[in-house]
Amino acid sequence: MTLDCVNMTARAKAYALAHHYCTVGRGATPNSTTYGDCGSSWLLMWNEGGGYADFSHGFQSSLGNVVYRSLGINWTNWSTGGSHSFGDSGWMNSSYYSADTWDYTLAGYVTGSMSGWVQLIWGGQCTIVPPSDSVDVTW
Repeated sequence: MTLDCVNMTARAKAYALAHHYCTVGRGATPNSTTYGDCGSSWLLMWNEGGGYADFSHGFQSSLGNVVYRSLGINWTNWSTGGSHSFGDSGWMNSSYYSADTWDYTLAGYVTGSMSGWVQLIWGGQCTIVPPSDSVDVTW
């Protein structure tokens, strides 16, 4: 996740600057986990058989508790040409979030990606650095 240092209230910006949150560089690494100045986010996919894929997704905030999340998972089955997306939004009060969602993708080579944002308890907002993964789904 990355902190949006542009679109925040004056109070949130003062807090972010005082804590040097808006001066840290950004980067990403492979293996279905991405990193930014707000923390990390991940998407891991597994074959559940029967045409279903398991999308294990989540994030860890390094800048305080998250009070609201708005996440979206998009997937494409490259063998069939099918695609779908689903959301995961809600109120919360924690710096860590993880969930598993099964979706009916049909059998084939399936890739997925997660995007979205979170609202921090002190007013800042972080954007997900999109993690991605892939899996061969079987019948």
